[in-house]
Amino acid sequence: MIASNKLLPVITIDKWHQFNMFALSLKLFATCPYSLQISGRRKHRHSWASTAAYACSIHSVDTISAPAFIAVDGPAACGKGTLAKSLALKFNLKHLDTGLLYRAIGYKALQLSIPFDNKEWLVQLSSRLSSLDLSEPGLRSDDVATAASKISIIPGVREALNAYSRQFSSTMHPNSQGTILDGRDVGTVLCPDAHVKLFLTASAEVRARRRLQELVLKGMLKEGDVDARDAMYERVLEDLKERDQRDTSRSTAPLRAAEDAHTLDTTHMSAVEVVTEAERIVMKACPWLKKEQ
Repeated sequence: MIASNKLLPVITIDKWHQFNMFALSLKLFATCPYSLQISGRRKHRHSWASTAAYACSIHSVDTISAPAFIAVDGPAACGKGTLAKSLALKFNLKHLDTGLLYRAIGYKALQLSIPFDNKEWLVQLSSRLSSLDLSEPGLRSDDVATAASKISIIPGVREALNAYSRQFSSTMHPNSQGTILDGRDVGTVLCPDAHVKLFLTASAEVRARRRLQELVLKGMLKEGDVDARDAMYERVLEDLKERDQRDTSRSTAPLRAAEDAHTLDTTHMSAVEVVTEAERIVMKACPWLKKEQ
């Protein structure tokens, strides 16, 4: 677990459950700097005192527990984003929608008229992504979603955005109990050692109807306009099927459930039922987590 180099001792934590024993030893070396490496991810320089402060911001020194890592995966419009946000609020977790990273690059590509087959430019855009890019108001449009799905098959783009996601997941976020990421390959590629892996699915028809309802609620479609509603439904359904095909058949990190993931078929479940079942799974795997009031 502990090695050394010429500059700093190196602490490697292969699994976050080792954090308990690691954190409890902080009092012995409160002023000793070290380099922390978690599950083979990039190293970060910390002080023992800073990590102790982080750990103690969650629990008392006598009951320090590991930050939770939760992965939520699934196809487009299955409700994984809604679930991830709900769990983040319920358990005070830092949330990252990894799909939003691809939307941000797709949005930039559309704004700059960069062809989707110009891999070099798209990889450069991906390597320069910042958190500010994720706040663009146009990232939720259908055109951007289609662009994101098309560029997600480019290995160089995935590599750059995976690095961003891993940096987020390996960062110690003070005043939180851990992190939750949702996307297509969080449990299989980004965080294979996550405490909890949830895989949501639903029929394409149900997902299309849910997406249609979102458009109505946003005022983008009139509920009483039957002809427009039917035409939009067919368009959304076809788009979802095409995205499913691209996501499941790509050679790099195809969409699939991890072997140890909990699969929730939400076709006949309400949003409340999905959240309730997910909370049960999370609490069973991470009993040290405290629910927010």
